Amino acid sequence: MCRKLFPRFLASGLLALNLFGLWSIAWAGGERCAAKPSLEARKVETQVYVTNRASNDVTVIDTRTNQIVARIPVGPAPHQVAFSLDGKKGYATNTGNNTLTIFDPATYTVVSTLTLGQSPEHMEVSPDNKYLFVGNFDEGTVSILDIARDKEIARLAGFSKPHNISFTPDGQKTFVANLGAHTVSVIDNKEMKVVAQTLVGSPTLLAALSPDLPEVKGPINVTLTRDGRYGYAAHGDTDEVAILDTRTQEPIKYLKVGKDPWRAYATLDGTKMLVPNNGDETVSIINTATQEVLATLPGGKEMTGVNPANGDKVAYVISRGENKLIILDLVRLEKIGEIPVGESPETAVTTPDGKRLYVAVRGTNSVVVIDTDTHKVITEIQDVGQEPWGAMMLGGYNYCH
Repeated sequence: MCRKLFPRFLASGLLALNLFGLWSIAWAGGERCAAKPSLEARKVETQVYVTNRASNDVTVIDTRTNQIVARIPVGPAPHQVAFSLDGKKGYATNTGNNTLTIFDPATYTVVSTLTLGQSPEHMEVSPDNKYLFVGNFDEGTVSILDIARDKEIARLAGFSKPHNISFTPDGQKTFVANLGAHTVSVIDNKEMKVVAQTLVGSPTLLAALSPDLPEVKGPINVTLTRDGRYGYAAHGDTDEVAILDTRTQEPIKYLKVGKDPWRAYATLDGTKMLVPNNGDETVSIINTATQEVLATLPGGKEMTGVNPANGDKVAYVISRGENKLIILDLVRLEKIGEIPVGESPETAVTTPDGKRLYVAVRGTNSVVVIDTDTHKVITEIQDVGQEPWGAMMLGGYNYCH
């Protein structure tokens, strides 16, 4: 059966492609005909998983054919997908009914559904592959699940709109960003208890904040250096990035960046942190060796993600407010272009080889695929699901807002 998947960014007519020597397709009148994917094509390592907020499912895309190979029914308003480190289990947080769907990525079947706290959103698997930590956003708790038993074994309280979760490489500590506060919570994973609440804004600037702020723009992520020694936490209310010493859990430095920084995204080699500043539409580049701002580059409106790619030569900044990707040259430290991708791009995943980018575009219910060598759109995969929100891939450069 032929699916109408003609990408709006490519010229119409007949076009033959042989991409990476793995597949070939023919375009004729905007229709694509493709063979049924083989068993080999169903390997988890070659697939992108897309959460669709309004159709309550996860769409699976085979990156070797750019074909949709499965749709996994999950719960209402799925937020994020994660995988056990061996790829044998997949997870989807469902904010609409406070559940976690556990599925088999190889067979695309649901294994079980667990009830968690209110509005489970972000999650992370521990480095030893034993535990899954899930932040329950509205409840202010973190659920800890035993991966082997598919069971919640603890629920920790004391968080404020817990957002992204970061493990130190040795698995001893977990840093939880509190979007609803000016703090980062630190969990001792052996004891499974919160052992610290660390302020991430400089004391002088925090003291000067008005008590009548309509909302707190706290940290949404603690981005760790590759060795786990330091964590970078952006703070939207003080226009800073706090650098935390993960051994003491205390800030050692506050870097002034642009207005209303979103979060830090690490390059794959760990030498830079890329911080989109939504208040002044810039991107701060931080050198992790000197712990100083290296450059400030042009950004865009409502930036929701940054994807380093192609051996850290470039980074793609998602501008949801302007429906485009901004291309930054990380060697010359300059903006080199833009790519229109459709209405309301949300997040993206970079493939493990760094050569392609899969962008979830909520307004067009599609995923746009970018070649990071040429900065061109390869294809647009349409009818992915209703309101695609996140794109995840085992071994890829993943994040969730």
